[in-house]
Amino acid sequence: MAGVAAIASFLPLTVSGLVFSSRRTNKALEADNPMVSIMNLDIATGQVFKASECALNIAQESKNKNGITNFITSAEENIKEMSKGAKALETAGKVVKFTADHINPIIMVTSGIKIATSDDVERAALVEVPAVGTMLFVTEPLYKKLVGISKTKRINGKLVAIEQDPLFKEQIEKAIEKNPFIEKQIKAISDFCKTSKFFKHAPNVLKGLGFVCASAGGYELGEWISKIAVDKFANKKENKHVNPFLQKTNKTKENLFTQNPFKQETKHVAA
Repeated sequence: MAGVAAIASFLPLTVSGLVFSSRRTNKALEADNPMVSIMNLDIATGQVFKASECALNIAQESKNKNGITNFITSAEENIKEMSKGAKALETAGKVVKFTADHINPIIMVTSGIKIATSDDVERAALVEVPAVGTMLFVTEPLYKKLVGISKTKRINGKLVAIEQDPLFKEQIEKAIEKNPFIEKQIKAISDFCKTSKFFKHAPNVLKGLGFVCASAGGYELGEWISKIAVDKFANKKENKHVNPFLQKTNKTKENLFTQNPFKQETKHVAA
């Protein structure tokens, strides 16, 4: 049961960590500012490190101790041996480990650098802050609570998962019990997933991918709403500074200088 619990706790985090790392790497390559690129690469490396730690925890608790565990452990030992004689590598290792434990604060710092180095700092701040805020403090924690993704904490140097039940677990279970047809369908799907090697870990993989979607969707939603609000405010500000009296005066002047009254009168007489 320990292996099953470890998979349920760490597999969604492993999957989401690897996908997040890929997305961050793309952001680093696309960024115009070199400082923003470096920060994004740092975050991507930290996410890979955390995902590998989660994978190691799964391997240690599951039956595959001789395979994945030995591979990751030997890789870690080799890196430590290399780091002993090179201070740069040792420092880099500490930075990556720190990043892995403080992903969200470093994402916020990266956004701050992005805003500070933008051509239009005011607009960048008004768009980026709500986007990152919606992602980190609304959609991500809400999704974790809804589906019951474990939180992680480092205790005595080891990454530990703190399990949490889905938000409406009791209500959902009661609703399923009241409907025998749905209960049978869910049991059949669950049994199929358990017996199939391919679909065995599908629910936990989907949890991880769903977390990525919630995170990316939160950022996009916050950015979209803030852009609409900023553009609307900017348009109102522009209209407020326009003097309607001056507009009318300008139109009158245009009529006086562009229209020939004699030509019009001549046309009228001829008609």
